[in-house]
Amino acid sequence: MKKLSGVILYFLFIAGTFAQNSTIDSLKSLLPKATDEEKIAIYYELGLNHRGISYPLVRSYSLESYLLAKKLRHPQKMINALSNMAIACVYTGKLDTAGIMFNEIYHLADSIGDEYLRNKALLNLGNYHLNTNNYDLALENYQLVYPEYLKMKDTLNMAGIEENIGDIHYHQKNYRKALQAFFLASALYEYSGYQDESKLLLNNIGLTYLKLNLRDSALFFLEKGLIYSRSNNNLESEMRIQNNLGLLFMENGDYPLAVRYFRQSIQLSKEIVNPYQEANGLLNLAHVFLRQQLVDSAFNYLNQAEPIINIQGDNLLLKDLFEYYYELYYQQRQYEKALSYFQKYKDVQDSIFSKEIQNRISSLNIRFETAKKEAENIRLKSELDLKQITQRKLILMLVIISLLLASLSAAFFFIWKFLRQKNTIAKQESMLLEERLEHSQKELASKALHLASQNEFRVKLLGMTNEVYDHLDPAGRQNINVILKNLENTIDQSAWHEFETRFEHIQEAFFTKLNLQFPDLTPNDRRLCAFLKMNMSTKDIALLTHRSPRSIESARYRLKKKFGLRPDEEILPFLQSI
Repeated sequence: MKKLSGVILYFLFIAGTFAQNSTIDSLKSLLPKATDEEKIAIYYELGLNHRGISYPLVRSYSLESYLLAKKLRHPQKMINALSNMAIACVYTGKLDTAGIMFNEIYHLADSIGDEYLRNKALLNLGNYHLNTNNYDLALENYQLVYPEYLKMKDTLNMAGIEENIGDIHYHQKNYRKALQAFFLASALYEYSGYQDESKLLLNNIGLTYLKLNLRDSALFFLEKGLIYSRSNNNLESEMRIQNNLGLLFMENGDYPLAVRYFRQSIQLSKEIVNPYQEANGLLNLAHVFLRQQLVDSAFNYLNQAEPIINIQGDNLLLKDLFEYYYELYYQQRQYEKALSYFQKYKDVQDSIFSKEIQNRISSLNIRFETAKKEAENIRLKSELDLKQITQRKLILMLVIISLLLASLSAAFFFIWKFLRQKNTIAKQESMLLEERLEHSQKELASKALHLASQNEFRVKLLGMTNEVYDHLDPAGRQNINVILKNLENTIDQSAWHEFETRFEHIQEAFFTKLNLQFPDLTPNDRRLCAFLKMNMSTKDIALLTHRSPRSIESARYRLKKKFGLRPDEEILPFLQSI
């Protein structure tokens, strides 16, 4: 176990389960008809379901989820997707990229001011420091966030933190404390209902027992973990346990069995595209053959591992590579090459030591900055106290000044009173104008109804004339035709013109707003709007405009469509609001 990264960050935000192919296919089938909002969740779940199967696909699906969440401005969903991508980067050894993503997560959480997301972001940063071997900073982050989860009784995140603390103890070679933390984490996972996460710790527990040289216990827990991983198709967990079983049997001297487990682990690492674990497995195979002094086989696996390690750039892998090359060349008495690789080994080891020193310095710097901020807070508090004393002295001066201002206040009072009276007069004038407008509107409505009644009388008279028309002789019919023509032309044009002029004058503001909101309305549309605003009936409007009631209803329906109203919505409240 080089880093335990297979379980370190599993719980970051929403713990996913390792799905079967049928689940993945089912999720994919939802994509064609899904909205962008729904696709965010589907892509995220696809990313979760590919954990332990293919981390390039985890990154790909999570990136799609992130981009859509960013487009629709969902910071919390952006955080979830970024977390999933960061986990994939950790598993595949791309720690620098993971660090960038964790910092972005923290800034997003801080920008929306959500305490829950802040805690998650703080936890993420702790996990990142853990995976970059900065254990002091990791512990500080865990110690800050653990009490928050304890207060909330969030046993799932408490379990994850205990698991990571166990990992820190493991790397610090405090294996018994590591076991305590792992067992506590397992119990908390079980209590939270996350049996899968609890079972994943079997690998960590088994490897820790191996470090304590308690090989029977190590074998017991590793074999239990292998059975679980295979039953749940968890290729990531199975790959790591196969490698650890290889280490166990190598220590027991059972080299054929160790080789078998290492090869199976390497095959799985290729399937899920985990180059770090592939290189680690190849180094372990080389180590087995080195112990057996099978030089050619050892060289073969080192040569396979070297290009992968060079791409990964991992110093721990490089250190092991150079150490095994040194031992092989030394066994062959090729002392010049052995010395060359020994020097490389020492350089990498010094680099690792230097990185540890840098991490410690970084940790001290952060502590120093924290202490400096605390000192700054104390200084600011002292300044605040001094300001309060100064303010008390100023109060007396303010009392004196207030007396001087009292005289000015009296002057302002009289000015205010004058302005208030002026405002009252203005309100009264406004009310008078409103009353006049209301009177004009009533007079206009009365005029409209009078014209409508005149037209109705003429229509009835025309109807009565038509009834007797067939019973008259030609001379009578000629007289009736003259009467009918005169009736049709007796519309009081001057009265109608007066009505239109006064209506447009009274409703000028209404027409202005109507034209601004709906510039495409026709003159007939605007006239109909005015009649409707006056709450005139369809019959009266028809008489005024010499149109049939049915044509008025049709015009009203077309007008509602232009206003964007539903068929069941009334047009009068809409017009009254303009």
